[in-house]
Amino acid sequence: MPTFIFEVSEAKKDAMVCEQAFKKLHAKFKTGNDDPTYREGKDGVFRLNPDKTETKFGDTEIWIDPALGFGVEDIPDDLSFGNGTTVGSIILKDEREIVCAWIVVPNEITDMIKADIDKIRKIFV
Repeated sequence: MPTFIFEVSEAKKDAMVCEQAFKKLHAKFKTGNDDPTYREGKDGVFRLNPDKTETKFGDTEIWIDPALGFGVEDIPDDLSFGNGTTVGSIILKDEREIVCAWIVVPNEITDMIKADIDKIRKIFV
């Protein structure tokens, strides 16, 4: 389940508005909010069990907008991206705070996201 991290402008800091705009781009576009049984972390993809424990069931794929100026290696190892659209900030390992937005999407739409990355980027900036 890939996570895509984007620059975000001051005018676009409402995660729900951004998520709705994302879903309107294509009928197949959905986020993890549509499936609350998992969460995506830097350290993997985890299934949330009924007893509130977690089971790792996949590796993480993280795409970062080059305009943000940091890489996957800069993200703290214990960061969790959740399972939907978030507008917030990430405190990097070097203590820089980066205001950004991220979306966690199902594997089956990864290639579609990459093909429309410029349209998706415009949702956030």
